Amino acid sequence: MIGDIPYGDARIVRFPADIAQINADPDVRRVLHLGDIKNGSSRCDDAYLAARLADFEIFSDAGVHAGRQRVDRLPPGQQRRLRPDRAPGQDSRPVLRPAPETTAETALRGREYTAREAAALAWIDATFDAAERRRAPGVVLGMQADPAPPRWHPDAFS
Repeated sequence: MIGDIPYGDARIVRFPADIAQINADPDVRRVLHLGDIKNGSSRCDDAYLAARLADFEIFSDAGVHAGRQRVDRLPPGQQRRLRPDRAPGQDSRPVLRPAPETTAETALRGREYTAREAAALAWIDATFDAAERRRAPGVVLGMQADPAPPRWHPDAFS
C-alpha cells in the first residue's frame, strides 16, 4: 500500500526506481495507491497526469487504479476561487489568494458530503455482500483523507 507519492521533483525522478524495487519483491502481489500523486505546489495539467499514469503502468503486480480520467469538476470543498490581492510590503504586482467560502458554498459542500457518504456506504455494503457470495477470504478497504473534522460536518470521521 502506497500513497502521497510521488511528491515533488526529486520523488518524481526516483519513482520509477521505487516501482522497480516493488516489482522486484517476490512477496508483493498487489499494489494499492491510496491517493495523492502530487503536492500542493506541483502543476495539475494533462501532461503531468499522463506522466503519472505512465509511471503506474510500470507496476508488474496487479494494481488498483481508482480512476484513469482527469476530474473536470472538483467538489466544492476542493475548488479554489482566487482573487487578485496585494501582499503587504511588496511591490504592486497582484498576488492570488483564496477567496473565502460563501455560506452557499459551505451548504453545497455539506450536501455533496452527505451524497458521497451514502454512495460510499452503499458501495461498502455491496462489496461485503459480493465477498460473502464468493466466499472471499477477506476484504480490503483503503481510504486517504485528512481526518481533521471539517467545520461543515464535525463528525465526518466519527
